[in-house]
Amino acid sequence: LVSTMILSYILIDPSKSNLDSRFSYKPILAQLTDEKNVIWDRETKALDKNGKISLGSLILKEGTANLVMQSGVIISLKGPLKLDLLSFDSAKLYYGHLSFLDNSEGNSFNLITPHSTMIDLGTAYTIHVTPEKEEVHVSEGEVWRMKNHSNEPSAIIVANESRRFGTEIPYYGENIKHEPFILSETTKLSNNFPHFSFVEDF
Repeated sequence: LVSTMILSYILIDPSKSNLDSRFSYKPILAQLTDEKNVIWDRETKALDKNGKISLGSLILKEGTANLVMQSGVIISLKGPLKLDLLSFDSAKLYYGHLSFLDNSEGNSFNLITPHSTMIDLGTAYTIHVTPEKEEVHVSEGEVWRMKNHSNEPSAIIVANESRRFGTEIPYYGENIKHEPFILSETTKLSNNFPHFSFVEDF
């Protein structure tokens, strides 16, 4: 009866339809676990006061921050950086320095950049993206790099390999000095991290 009355009220006065937004559920994709000397841009809308991260942009002007995805993937951010979380298993890195560890047993995680899409296969890797190029350092597993808007073959970067990619560089990249992935305390404790709530706090 009550639900019928509310529905009738909204139908009579369409301006009341914003009642839905108060009771909408917002999926939480990740949890901020620690941060150091951070300055978040005011346009960072995806991060709430409790460190829960939903769909949207993370814009880090300075400092470092670690987050754990609901799937178990661990992402370490170093500013300046802009990252959009798109789903439980995908994100878009516009620019910046990011370290990634996938020790989950689920599907691979797709990281999209302005230049390519990175697909991990049981991987620990670091990536640095600028408007002109990107560098990929793989410490464990493999990363498949598919160039955007191109029919070129995928480039496969395996453990202990590092490559630079850019417009003037062949699709398979050029070898560069390897930067090993450093395991943080967040990484070591990730398997014991508590389950996340899937809804936004009211």
